[in-house]
This record gives sequence, structure tokens and C-alpha cells, in this order.
Amino acid sequence: MSAENVAAAESEATEEPRVIEHKGAEYTIPAPLDFPLEVVYAENEVEIVRLILGEVQWPKYLATKPSIRDFQEFSEKVNGTPGN
Repeated sequence: MSAENVAAAESEATEEPRVIEHKGAEYTIPAPLDFPLEVVYAENEVEIVRLILGEVQWPKYLATKPSIRDFQEFSEKVNGTPGN
């Protein structure tokens, strides 16, 4: 199990937010049960990550000018599921 998977599992178990690092920046990810309810209705991965990050962190991520490949890697970190 990778470090991100362990952190995601611990976050869900303890209901604590976790911090991920991506390209030199840190992002705080809430525990899954603290995700905004809108995540349930999201129609794609970009919308899910945008909702999880929120109004402050999403623009911070977009300011890095990510590629689709970069977003894929970032999304895996946010969701705690590398390789999925």
C-alpha cells in the first residue's frame, strides 16, 4: 500500500484532514465524510477534485497551469488512489 493510500485510509478512519504535496505545493484534503455533498452529484473527475479542493485551493492548483497528465496524477493523490 502506498503512502497516499495509507494516508487516505487513516484520514477516513480518524475523520481528520490530510495534507498532500504536489509539485512543491501543499493541499489540505478533508476527510471523505467532510467532502461537500455536491461531490455525490459530480459528473466527472475534474468537478470532484474542484469541489474537494474548494474555492481557495482550486485556483491555487490551476495557477500551476497543469496538463491533463498532471491532473491525472494530482487527482490520484487527492482521492488517495494512485493507479486508479
